[in-house]
Amino acid sequence: MQPTAGLLIERSQLVEVTIPTSFSGGSINVPDQPMLRNKRITALEIYTHGDIQYSPLTGNPVANNIECSQMFFNGYTADPVAENDMGEYLYRLPLLALHSLQNSSGDTFVQRVNSFDELFIQWDKCSISLQGFAAVGNPIAVLFNVYYTSEQRKMGKHMHPHKSGIRGVDGGIMDIMAQKIMSLENALRDLLAKKQQ
Repeated sequence: MQPTAGLLIERSQLVEVTIPTSFSGGSINVPDQPMLRNKRITALEIYTHGDIQYSPLTGNPVANNIECSQMFFNGYTADPVAENDMGEYLYRLPLLALHSLQNSSGDTFVQRVNSFDELFIQWDKCSISLQGFAAVGNPIAVLFNVYYTSEQRKMGKHMHPHKSGIRGVDGGIMDIMAQKIMSLENALRDLLAKKQQ
Protein backbone atom coordinates (compact mmCIF):
# COMPACT_ATOMS: atom_id res chain seq x y z
CA MET A 1 0.00 0.00 0.00
CA GLN A 2 1.20 3.48 -0.78
CA PRO A 3 0.76 6.25 1.79
CA THR A 4 -1.58 9.08 0.98
CA ALA A 5 0.26 12.33 0.38
CA GLY A 6 -0.96 15.78 1.31
CA LEU A 7 -3.44 15.06 4.11
CA LEU A 8 -2.82 16.70 7.45
CA ILE A 9 -4.16 14.19 9.96
CA GLU A 10 -4.96 15.74 13.31
CA ARG A 11 -7.57 13.29 14.61
CA SER A 12 -9.40 10.29 13.23
CA GLN A 13 -12.14 7.86 14.18
CA LEU A 14 -12.85 4.46 12.62
CA VAL A 15 -16.56 3.94 11.90
CA GLU A 16 -18.27 0.72 10.85
CA VAL A 17 -21.61 0.25 9.15
CA THR A 18 -22.63 -3.41 9.33
CA ILE A 19 -24.60 -4.87 6.42
CA PRO A 20 -26.60 -7.67 8.09
CA THR A 21 -27.08 -11.21 6.80
CA SER A 22 -29.74 -11.48 4.05
CA PHE A 23 -29.84 -7.69 3.49
CA SER A 24 -30.74 -7.33 -0.19
CA GLY A 25 -30.77 -3.65 -1.04
CA GLY A 26 -32.29 -0.27 -0.37
CA SER A 27 -30.43 1.76 2.21
CA ILE A 28 -29.02 1.26 5.65
CA ASN A 29 -28.50 3.95 8.28
CA VAL A 30 -25.10 4.88 9.63
CA PRO A 31 -25.08 4.40 13.42
CA ASP A 32 -24.91 7.58 15.47
CA GLN A 33 -21.33 8.55 16.29
CA PRO A 34 -21.26 10.32 19.68
CA MET A 35 -17.49 10.85 19.47
CA LEU A 36 -17.93 12.75 16.19
CA ARG A 37 -20.81 15.04 17.17
CA ASN A 38 -20.08 18.70 16.46
CA LYS A 39 -16.67 17.84 15.00
CA ARG A 40 -15.31 19.54 11.89
CA ILE A 41 -14.90 16.72 9.37
CA THR A 42 -11.96 17.23 7.03
CA ALA A 43 -12.02 13.93 5.09
CA LEU A 44 -13.59 10.48 4.76
CA GLU A 45 -11.78 7.39 3.59
CA ILE A 46 -13.06 3.83 3.13
CA TYR A 47 -11.24 0.52 3.28
CA THR A 48 -11.91 -2.58 1.20
CA HIS A 49 -11.27 -6.25 1.91
CA GLY A 50 -8.02 -5.84 -0.07
CA ASP A 51 -6.81 -3.30 2.54
CA ILE A 52 -8.12 -4.82 5.77
CA GLN A 53 -9.69 -8.28 5.70
CA TYR A 54 -11.61 -8.12 8.97
CA SER A 55 -13.00 -5.19 10.91
CA PRO A 56 -11.00 -4.43 14.05
CA LEU A 57 -14.29 -3.27 15.62
CA THR A 58 -16.48 -6.37 15.13
CA GLY A 59 -14.39 -9.01 13.37
CA ASN A 60 -16.80 -9.01 10.39
CA PRO A 61 -15.25 -9.37 6.93
CA VAL A 62 -14.78 -5.99 5.25
CA ALA A 63 -16.75 -5.27 2.03
CA ASN A 64 -14.77 -6.07 -1.10
CA ASN A 65 -14.21 -3.89 -4.17
CA ILE A 66 -17.26 -5.23 -6.05
CA GLU A 67 -19.54 -4.78 -3.04
CA CYS A 68 -18.25 -1.23 -2.46
CA SER A 69 -18.87 -0.41 -6.14
CA GLN A 70 -22.59 -0.96 -5.43
CA MET A 71 -22.66 1.37 -2.40
CA PHE A 72 -23.20 5.13 -2.15
CA PHE A 73 -22.81 7.43 0.86
CA ASN A 74 -25.58 9.90 1.71
CA GLY A 75 -24.23 12.49 4.13
CA TYR A 76 -26.48 14.87 6.04
CA THR A 77 -24.45 17.98 6.75
CA ALA A 78 -25.47 20.76 9.08
CA ASP A 79 -24.02 24.12 9.92
CA PRO A 80 -25.16 25.01 13.45
CA VAL A 81 -24.49 28.69 12.82
CA ALA A 82 -26.56 28.94 9.61
CA GLU A 83 -29.92 27.41 10.54
CA ASN A 84 -31.11 26.97 6.95
CA ASP A 85 -27.88 25.42 5.69
CA MET A 86 -28.60 21.79 6.44
CA GLY A 87 -29.51 18.83 4.33
CA GLU A 88 -28.35 15.78 2.46
CA TYR A 89 -25.62 17.65 0.60
CA LEU A 90 -23.44 14.58 0.06
CA TYR A 91 -25.95 12.64 -2.01
CA ARG A 92 -25.13 9.24 -3.49
CA LEU A 93 -21.37 9.73 -3.26
CA PRO A 94 -19.84 6.50 -4.64
CA LEU A 95 -17.93 4.73 -1.89
CA LEU A 96 -15.07 3.96 -4.25
CA ALA A 97 -14.55 7.72 -4.67
CA LEU A 98 -13.44 7.58 -1.02
CA HIS A 99 -11.00 4.67 -1.44
CA SER A 100 -7.45 6.02 -1.69
CA LEU A 101 -5.24 3.04 -0.88
CA GLN A 102 -3.49 1.13 -3.63
CA ASN A 103 -3.41 -2.52 -2.60
CA SER A 104 -2.15 -5.81 -4.01
CA SER A 105 -5.73 -6.86 -4.86
CA GLY A 106 -5.94 -4.26 -7.64
CA ASP A 107 -8.95 -2.53 -6.09
CA THR A 108 -10.20 0.74 -7.58
CA PHE A 109 -8.62 3.74 -5.84
CA VAL A 110 -8.28 7.51 -6.16
CA GLN A 111 -4.87 9.21 -6.01
CA ARG A 112 -5.49 10.97 -2.69
CA VAL A 113 -7.99 11.32 0.12
CA ASN A 114 -10.77 13.72 -0.90
CA SER A 115 -10.91 16.46 1.69
CA PHE A 116 -13.89 18.50 2.89
CA ASP A 117 -14.14 22.10 4.05
CA GLU A 118 -14.58 21.16 7.71
CA LEU A 119 -18.16 19.91 7.44
CA PHE A 120 -20.43 19.23 10.39
CA ILE A 121 -22.09 15.86 9.72
CA GLN A 122 -25.21 14.61 11.49
CA TRP A 123 -24.32 10.93 11.57
CA ASP A 124 -27.72 9.65 12.72
CA LYS A 125 -29.24 11.02 9.48
CA CYS A 126 -26.59 9.55 7.14
CA SER A 127 -27.07 6.34 5.18
CA ILE A 128 -25.52 4.03 2.64
CA SER A 129 -27.57 3.24 -0.48
CA LEU A 130 -27.04 -0.12 -2.16
CA GLN A 131 -27.90 -0.85 -5.78
CA GLY A 132 -27.80 -4.27 -7.42
CA PHE A 133 -26.56 -5.66 -4.14
CA ALA A 134 -26.86 -9.43 -3.68
CA ALA A 135 -27.88 -10.69 -0.25
CA VAL A 136 -24.89 -11.73 1.83
CA GLY A 137 -24.58 -14.96 3.80
CA ASN A 138 -22.60 -13.31 6.60
CA PRO A 139 -22.61 -9.75 7.95
CA ILE A 140 -20.08 -7.50 6.20
CA ALA A 141 -18.43 -4.35 7.45
CA VAL A 142 -18.22 -1.06 5.60
CA LEU A 143 -15.25 0.70 7.20
CA PHE A 144 -14.82 4.49 7.16
CA ASN A 145 -11.94 6.43 8.59
CA VAL A 146 -13.25 9.88 9.53
CA TYR A 147 -10.67 12.65 9.81
CA TYR A 148 -11.54 15.73 11.82
CA THR A 149 -10.03 18.82 13.39
CA SER A 150 -10.53 20.78 16.57
CA GLU A 151 -12.33 24.10 16.79
CA GLN A 152 -9.25 25.68 18.33
CA ARG A 153 -7.18 24.73 15.29
CA LYS A 154 -9.68 26.42 12.99
CA MET A 155 -9.63 29.55 15.13
CA GLY A 156 -5.83 29.46 15.06
CA LYS A 157 -5.84 29.44 11.27
CA HIS A 158 -8.00 32.56 11.21
CA MET A 159 -5.84 34.30 13.81
CA HIS A 160 -2.52 33.65 12.09
CA PRO A 161 0.16 36.06 13.46
CA HIS A 162 0.80 37.55 10.02
CA LYS A 163 -2.90 38.38 9.62
CA SER A 164 -3.82 39.40 13.15
CA GLY A 165 -0.55 40.52 14.72
CA ILE A 166 -1.26 38.11 17.60
CA ARG A 167 1.55 35.77 18.55
CA GLY A 168 0.49 32.19 19.27
CA VAL A 169 1.90 31.44 22.72
CA ASP A 170 0.43 28.84 25.03
CA GLY A 171 -1.82 30.66 27.48
CA GLY A 172 -1.47 33.82 25.40
CA ILE A 173 -4.13 36.08 23.98
CA MET A 174 -4.64 33.87 20.94
CA ASP A 175 -5.57 30.93 23.17
CA ILE A 176 -7.88 33.09 25.26
CA MET A 177 -9.64 34.46 22.17
CA ALA A 178 -10.00 30.98 20.68
CA GLN A 179 -11.55 29.70 23.94
CA LYS A 180 -14.02 32.61 24.04
CA ILE A 181 -15.03 32.14 20.42
CA MET A 182 -15.50 28.39 20.93
CA SER A 183 -17.68 28.93 24.01
CA LEU A 184 -19.85 31.42 22.08
CA GLU A 185 -20.09 28.98 19.18
CA ASN A 186 -21.15 26.15 21.55
CA ALA A 187 -23.76 28.38 23.23
CA LEU A 188 -25.21 29.32 19.83
CA ARG A 189 -25.26 25.65 18.77
CA ASP A 190 -27.15 24.73 21.98
CA LEU A 191 -29.70 27.51 21.43
CA LEU A 192 -30.35 26.41 17.87
CA ALA A 193 -30.72 22.78 18.95
CA LYS A 194 -33.31 23.78 21.57
CA LYS A 195 -35.16 25.91 19.03
CA GLN A 196 -35.43 22.96 16.60
CA GLN A 197 -36.95 20.64 19.24
